[in-house]
Amino acid sequence: MASNLLTFDVWTGGNDLETEGIFLWSDGSPVPIKGSWYEGDPNNYFGGQHCMELAEPHTLWKDAVCVLAALSICEFP
Repeated sequence: MASNLLTFDVWTGGNDLETEGIFLWSDGSPVPIKGSWYEGDPNNYFGGQHCMELAEPHTLWKDAVCVLAALSICEFP
């Protein structure tokens, strides 16, 4: 499985830069808040977490600061 090859967090393209607490994908569609996040996330820790990562072990999302260097994953049609 490809997720076993990743040993670091990756950017997903989701963010709440437009409206705090409302996460959108890069195409503008809404990100579901329930069910796919680590417990307690998204939490905007210290008021600076506005981008969304797929966090190790790559089964759940978390919010993170947008300036961190990380690889990205993309959706192909």
